[in-house]
Amino acid sequence: NNAITVTQTITVDDTTLPTASNPAPIAVQCSADVPLSDVAVVFDEADNCTVNPVVAFVSDVSDGNTCPEVITRTYSVTDDCNNAITVTQTITVDDTTLPTASNPAPISVECPEDIPAPNTNVVTNANDNCGNVIINWTGDQVINAPCPSVIRTYSISDICGNIITVTQTINVVDDIAPSASVQDTLFIPNGGIPPPNTSVVINILDNCSAFPQVAFFSENSIGTCPIFIDRVYSITDNCGNVSYVTHTLVIGDLINPVNASFSFNPPTLNSLNSSVQFINSSANAINYQWDFGDNTSSTEFQPIHQYDPVNCLGFLITLVASDGICYDTVTQVIQCKEETIFYVPNAFTPDGDNYNQVFAPIFYSGFDPFNFEMLIYNRWGELIFETHNVEIGWDGTYGTKGRMTQDDVYTWKISYKIPENDNKSVVMGHVTLIR
Repeated sequence: NNAITVTQTITVDDTTLPTASNPAPIAVQCSADVPLSDVAVVFDEADNCTVNPVVAFVSDVSDGNTCPEVITRTYSVTDDCNNAITVTQTITVDDTTLPTASNPAPISVECPEDIPAPNTNVVTNANDNCGNVIINWTGDQVINAPCPSVIRTYSISDICGNIITVTQTINVVDDIAPSASVQDTLFIPNGGIPPPNTSVVINILDNCSAFPQVAFFSENSIGTCPIFIDRVYSITDNCGNVSYVTHTLVIGDLINPVNASFSFNPPTLNSLNSSVQFINSSANAINYQWDFGDNTSSTEFQPIHQYDPVNCLGFLITLVASDGICYDTVTQVIQCKEETIFYVPNAFTPDGDNYNQVFAPIFYSGFDPFNFEMLIYNRWGELIFETHNVEIGWDGTYGTKGRMTQDDVYTWKISYKIPENDNKSVVMGHVTLIR
């Protein structure tokens, strides 16, 4: 039973690092959207000896930039022998979402001087997905039609430079005509007829600050010996409101007057009705000289005249009636009514070849260019384009970033105002976009 013991030393020393993959990168819109650290994002940690290496959050380090900001999130993976590695996750913070806002409600004022100064507070519902927005006035577009109106534009931007614009329409609605009076009747026993003189119009007043414009409008003469002349002067303000005053002249004595008088039918001209019958109602005359206002004339008693109504601003008709010694002159204006004529294409090809790139109506006559609207809808009824300027057509894109639309049939809706009244016309149709 004699015995001894011997010993063997077994050293357990784990020097092998654990393993793990970098977590997948993520992207968020706003700083508030950055998630809290979560060790569960490291899901494939492993070690040669330790069954469950310990995963721990280490730090978040920002690159200090904005739009985008890149945050590097670090996690450690440690085994039971304190062998450790780190993995990183990239978090990109970049706001690419546009802010939102509605166009401020349009307003109307009576006079141009009543147009208010720009005020960003009129944009009441501006919002952004990441926080506050910055509202700035960017300019006014002044439209004279004939009363000045303003299209006022405001920009709404966020801290990442995403920007939209909204517009407010400010209309000057002055419907009050100016007022005036004239000097007393002018008696000229002998001598020629003086030319029209706007200085006979006095006591001119208007509700707005701009001084109205005075112009000779028309003249009506009765008789020749003497001649009674009624001269009409117009007083027009900046918004097209017009009033008229009449100044009377008496030329010659008051015995044996020749009286020139006429009427005409139809009362107005247009492209469909341009032949006029003149009805002579003169008294004490045997000779007649007609001036139709278009460089043509006649000596007939009751002529019929054919006018050219294209680009017509009206014609001043003059009749001189005479008994062979004395004469009388009368003038009247026949107005022109412009017919609405326009063309709308049914297809366009915005393919960059400089031909047929924009869809727009072509108006030839009979509409008010400052009361125009064109809307474009896709097949789902979504509004994708809007313009109030007949010179600006649709180029086949949509949105503020000019995204291309697909080949399809789109619906258009056009509304416009007829110049001589307040009636609005609305027409609709379809246009095919082919690239």
